[in-house]
Amino acid sequence: MKRTQLGQAMLVGLTLLGVYGCGASDEDDAKQSLQLWQQKGPASYVYIRRRSCFCTDTEPTRIVVEDGVVKSAIEIESGMAVSGETMTSLLEEVVRTAGRDNSKYTARFNPDLGYLEHESVDHSSRTDDDELTMDITCFGAGSGDDVCPAS
Repeated sequence: MKRTQLGQAMLVGLTLLGVYGCGASDEDDAKQSLQLWQQKGPASYVYIRRRSCFCTDTEPTRIVVEDGVVKSAIEIESGMAVSGETMTSLLEEVVRTAGRDNSKYTARFNPDLGYLEHESVDHSSRTDDDELTMDITCFGAGSGDDVCPAS
C-alpha cells in the first residue's frame, strides 16, 4: 500500500473511531440498563446483593420487592433486617456513580432485563482502600421463599 493510501486509510479509521467510539461511556451504559429495566423489569422480584470494600465485607442480603416496594431486606447469615433498595433505585445510584470521575469503574448488566450484575469502583487512585464492589449473585421474578432462597 502506498504511503498516501495508508495515511488515508488511517484517517478513515480514526474518523470512524471518533464517530462511533470504542463503546458507550459507563454512564451511557448504566442509563441504557436503567431504561431497559424500567421497560422490562418485573414489578415483584428477589435479589441477593453482596457488597464489599477494603474495610469490610458485608453479609449477602436477600432483598424482596413486591409491586415496586421493598418488603424485606435480610442478611442471609445473621437473619438481621437491614435497609434495602429496589433495583430501580440501585440502578439510579449506579448511573450517578458511573457519571463521576472515578479512577476505575466497571459494571455489568443483565442483557435481557437491565438489572445490575456487578459493579466495581475505585473512586480515586490517590486514595488507598476506597475500592467498592457489589455483586448481584441471584435474581428472580416473583417474591416467594423459593426465589433466590436464603439457604
